[in-house]
Amino acid sequence: MTDLIIPGLVAAAALTFTYLFCIRPMRNGGHCGMPGISQPKSCCDTDADAEVQRLRAEVAGLRRDLSIDESASNTSAADSNSTVKQSH
Repeated sequence: MTDLIIPGLVAAAALTFTYLFCIRPMRNGGHCGMPGISQPKSCCDTDADAEVQRLRAEVAGLRRDLSIDESASNTSAADSNSTVKQSH
């Protein structure tokens, strides 16, 4: 029984210190007290409409690249099939 008391107290102390020095300040708009840790930019700092437009353009470009790749592979497959048929 006493083997569990010290690890339990250490775990409780770790949770308490984490809450007091990190979670609570971040909830209040501050930052964690650890050196070298800075609070990242908020998701709301950027213009959402501009971000949506950028992502839509990126998706359209990826779809275009995919369709070009598929058509090229279909064309090469058709060419190889016609070559095989001609040789027989």
